[in-house]
Amino acid sequence: MGQQNITEFDGLDLELFFCTEILKLTSLHYGFWEESDKLTEDDKKITLECVRNAQQKYTDMLIEAIPKEVKSILDVGCGIGDVSRALSKLEYDVTAISPDTNHAQYFENRFSKLTFFQTKFEDLNIDNRFDLILMSESQNYFPTEIGFRQCSSFLLPRGYLLVAGMFRKDSGSKIVEVPNTIEDYIQIAGEYGLLLIENVDITQNILPTVSFIYESMENYVEPGIKMLNQFISSMAPVKSALIKFIFRKQINKSAQIYNYYRKRTDPLFFQENLVYARLLFQYNV
Repeated sequence: MGQQNITEFDGLDLELFFCTEILKLTSLHYGFWEESDKLTEDDKKITLECVRNAQQKYTDMLIEAIPKEVKSILDVGCGIGDVSRALSKLEYDVTAISPDTNHAQYFENRFSKLTFFQTKFEDLNIDNRFDLILMSESQNYFPTEIGFRQCSSFLLPRGYLLVAGMFRKDSGSKIVEVPNTIEDYIQIAGEYGLLLIENVDITQNILPTVSFIYESMENYVEPGIKMLNQFISSMAPVKSALIKFIFRKQINKSAQIYNYYRKRTDPLFFQENLVYARLLFQYNV
């Protein structure tokens, strides 16, 4: 089984809904902040426009890492398709996959060289073989060995696997949704003929987005939750107890999601426990 999506509730991906419908973001990635983009304490606060610019630079960073001979790409866990569309515009032949029913709508107006399949990577069954498989923040959503096994099935000889995402800093870190250290990941990849040719640590380049999310929760989400709790508690005891009972499932799920992001987006926790890296492998049959 793949990783459970903690932000999904009754078929609705709350993270996707919040990012696309409320924040109006056209990407779900952490973004990539160059040194010149990082703000000091004397600068203005990070804005959504800053985040959007960083997300575009993240896409550019991925594209720059693609070897020149690559023509066909399998985008695994394509999200809402921003990277896939950018690749298609550059004349790459792109196949994008995602199991999320909400993601399909973002591929309705397809480019001629962009194909979408709604499926899990572990369930993918097509005849195509690709020059490159892209896993952008998706490698932790399915069992590692099954992912590599699929890569060996869908890569052409001497093809590439490009991974960008989070890894544990050390094997002792208790982060269930991030199963591997970089060293473990590289070792398992080698068992499937995928040999590392590039390893770039970009943790510092994504931390401003982590800080932005953390501060936003602290300044807006947390006060909103407190206000709602005070409003419910101010009611007559029977009404208050009835509301909490009827909506106990929603309340518990909301608390679970909030605590998840509160912990994961704490910049100190992130730096102590996680590494964000871009890895490029070549498939040697």
